[in-house]
Amino acid sequence: MAVTIASDKSSVLRAAPRLMQVLRVLARHGFLRAMLGRRHWPSPKEVREAFEDLKLVFVKFGQVLAMRRGLLPVAYVEELALLHDDLPAMGIGAVRATVEVELGEHGVSAAHGQAGLRWQNQSIAAKGRTKASTRKEIAP
Repeated sequence: MAVTIASDKSSVLRAAPRLMQVLRVLARHGFLRAMLGRRHWPSPKEVREAFEDLKLVFVKFGQVLAMRRGLLPVAYVEELALLHDDLPAMGIGAVRATVEVELGEHGVSAAHGQAGLRWQNQSIAAKGRTKASTRKEIAP
């Protein structure tokens, strides 16, 4: 029995620019040389910088790799650990624009986006009030 997966051509075409961007960044940081063998791996600094250039999901992936000490050599783990501490702040406008570009117009509707922000702000405010009333630190 053959299983077929319907391919939505519009989603493939929408993803093509991001795929090209990812490939350009990986080539610029020496990842394509890695196919020639271990001696050609990019340096730990190049790996971290590539993840930073690719933003969001790649930064999170680098953070996860930094926590899994057995997956990569120590030098790479130590460099990727910088993704936990040394990242520039990103404003909500930049995050919203990136999500809208990545997910399209249906990814973030005004109702869901604003409700989510209101809920997050209320949650933060509630934690602050509780901390103030009990004088105890509340775990995030």
